[in-house]
Amino acid sequence: MRNYYINNIYIICIILLMKLLYYIPSIGNPNFEKKIDILQHNLKYLFENHTNLSIDLCINSYNCHEEIDKIKFDKVQNIYIYKKPGVITQLWLTNPYNEHIKNYDYVLFTFDDIKIVNLNLNEMAKIKKDFNIQVLSPKVTNATHNFMKEDTNKIFLMNSLEIYCLLLSPDDFEAYKSMNTVENKWGWGVDFLFGYFKISAAVCSYYEVNHELPGAGNCTEARILMNYYFKNLGFSITNYNYNSNSTLNYIQNQYPSKIKELEYNL
Repeated sequence: MRNYYINNIYIICIILLMKLLYYIPSIGNPNFEKKIDILQHNLKYLFENHTNLSIDLCINSYNCHEEIDKIKFDKVQNIYIYKKPGVITQLWLTNPYNEHIKNYDYVLFTFDDIKIVNLNLNEMAKIKKDFNIQVLSPKVTNATHNFMKEDTNKIFLMNSLEIYCLLLSPDDFEAYKSMNTVENKWGWGVDFLFGYFKISAAVCSYYEVNHELPGAGNCTEARILMNYYFKNLGFSITNYNYNSNSTLNYIQNQYPSKIKELEYNL
């Protein structure tokens, strides 16, 4: 009887354990030290507020390669570091370590300047399952668009979702990956196409992260590449210098950011 009791406790512990891959799509200078401080904060927060987490780390590094090799991450079991010069999708879409993602329960796809304020991954995983949501984001303070930051204690099903901090299953990671291209290296425009690609997405404002640093990208290049990306998907480009938001405005009219609020009480 005693062995039966112990075995069942062991089985329950296995069931409740969440294998998480904390995934950073790109990291490096500028502000490398600040970004590492944010990462250490986030890992500490997750371990202190989740008793059932096993966390591995995947880092896509575009510079500061020697510095990142010297950093110690407490309690993290496995660390995968992909070192390659480039911009965002040029790194994470080509990362050979992506083949390991199938071995995890969830991926926390989080940019290097996102600091956790309040996050419960167990509850977010339950929300994903209850509503069949593929891509789930917390509220993001200092996001670009109001639809990521204006609500409190609500869950909205979305056509648009800024990419800052996403909870994904391995299959969801592949679905999100399929939306992106290496050519559209800054990732602009993908945020507004969840409805177009029929990928279920939501913002859960019960939980919150903060966007800590201003963007440091090449906005003109990003907008031009976004319009080439839209054109390759079959959208009409009315401004052929590609430095225009006209097609993005058309997409936003066809796929309004918010679809509906979901009824849920935490």
